[in-house]
Amino acid sequence: MVATAQNLKQSMGLHIVRKDVWIPDELKFRMTSWQPKTLLGAAIKDALHFLPAEQAGELIRRVTSCVVLESSLAWVVRYLSDSPARHGGPCYQDRGIVSRRVVTTEGVTALCVAWGSAAFNMIYMGLTTVATAAANTDTAANRFDAASEIAAANYTGSVRPTCTTPQSTNTIPMVGVHTQATAGNTIESHGILDSATRAAGLLWDRHVTGTTVLAVGDGITATYTLTASSE
Repeated sequence: MVATAQNLKQSMGLHIVRKDVWIPDELKFRMTSWQPKTLLGAAIKDALHFLPAEQAGELIRRVTSCVVLESSLAWVVRYLSDSPARHGGPCYQDRGIVSRRVVTTEGVTALCVAWGSAAFNMIYMGLTTVATAAANTDTAANRFDAASEIAAANYTGSVRPTCTTPQSTNTIPMVGVHTQATAGNTIESHGILDSATRAAGLLWDRHVTGTTVLAVGDGITATYTLTASSE
């Protein structure tokens, strides 16, 4: 005999499951009113629904008492119409965000020390020809040394570009513009440093950008965004 839907309902009972019924009203209010401003915060908020109420509440309390720093690097390449590095492609290539890390241990230390001074100069853009994976152990000495960074003569004015820093509420977008000056290079990584001098200074952040071949006159506009959010 084939059981009907009515028979199944009567024999098994009808169970209505309400989403997030386990969440106390006070915690539910905190979860819905919290609007994270970083990708990390958004991921944590998504995960709260899978935690016990006490643990979820403690995680919100902990993360909202922290300052979260999050970085990304957007990459725009400008080729001259007759550039040999263009290979018939477009003169303007917006590659979007090419990387989302890594803030270095050295950079964080420099930031902490800088709170007590008036001269925090992490506003210079460095470019190298080395594609070694980024890590928080990177330093200016081992990643922006004389063998890695492009020649001083290939920077306009023989110094690293100075980034503009139009600070907003919780972000510092640092825009650096580079035009290849005297010879071509294959750019593989980007850094934010505290010195305009090639192969010098402290390194705040390093990004592997993907290969960008530049001939003389070609250029890059790099927008490095540092997000500081009291979640």
